[in-house]
Amino acid sequence: MRRWMVLPVAVFTLACGAGLPPEEPLPSVGDRAEALAASTEHFSFYNGFWVNLHDVLYWRTSQEGSPHALVEECFAGLPPSTQEGWNQANTYYVEEMADRHHRTDSVMVAVRYRLSALDHGEDDGLIESLSGPVLDVLEVAAPAYMACGWPQDSERNRAWIQELVPMVESHGDAIAERLSGFYERPWPMGIPVDVVSFASWAGANTIVAPNHVQMSSVDSGYQGLLALEMVFHETSHTTMGGVRERIAEASEALGVPVPNGLWHQVLFMTSGEVTRQVLAEANVSEFTAYMYENGLFRRAHERLEAHWLPHLHGERGVEEAMLGLVEAASR
Repeated sequence: MRRWMVLPVAVFTLACGAGLPPEEPLPSVGDRAEALAASTEHFSFYNGFWVNLHDVLYWRTSQEGSPHALVEECFAGLPPSTQEGWNQANTYYVEEMADRHHRTDSVMVAVRYRLSALDHGEDDGLIESLSGPVLDVLEVAAPAYMACGWPQDSERNRAWIQELVPMVESHGDAIAERLSGFYERPWPMGIPVDVVSFASWAGANTIVAPNHVQMSSVDSGYQGLLALEMVFHETSHTTMGGVRERIAEASEALGVPVPNGLWHQVLFMTSGEVTRQVLAEANVSEFTAYMYENGLFRRAHERLEAHWLPHLHGERGVEEAMLGLVEAASR
């Protein structure tokens, strides 16, 4: 990768012309107190400027792309140096970031650690060296985003969080307790969730050790009651060890390879069905789980319903259920 030159930080000064929003001070990178929007026992929800700026630049310029852009009339009225800072950042992300996997690439993970202030322990020096150039680029893009993108993104993110939090407070304990039982692992508490525009092509993604979730406030699959299911779905990624072990044990007993992706199908079925059960007990009947609402894993529905769903209903033990499921998935 070529060495990248960035504009001097002096472009941070915005000249507020006609029709421009008033100046707002830029928050410090990694200032999570500023970004914290709401807390529950299960989650800390963040609406952070820098995490959102990185999210917007990456998903606008990646191969998967997104339609998101700054407000055109606002951007046209910015000082030329501020416009150039944004354009340079877009070019950098196209050339240096777009081909990096959002969850597994070392630079992307390092940037995520830095912006979300996650504890990365002994790897601190490596994280800083990997993320430093990207943070320099974000700094020159920040004034344009603060003026012409962040106000709209922040308002939408905050409204999404405000809608979700009461649902988590009402139903979260019951959902977490049941999921913990089915996954045969303690349920993690206080998971940090950064709410952004895109998060990934799927609308959300999770990394572990340390645990961190990103969720989209834009994606249609993460609205209303589906957001409740999917925030627990994403957290389930951090505690699926018991299910993976059961799948491996059943595969060994049957003498077949571990079915590819079966653990994820079980995750979707489990988080969706548990959410449905809890909501039904609270007399909320208009919920359809994400897997069905979006037609996900259609070919797996029949075997999941025949073998795993009875376990979720308490009608079949986990060993019997998993043996049947693995056998069906291996045919």
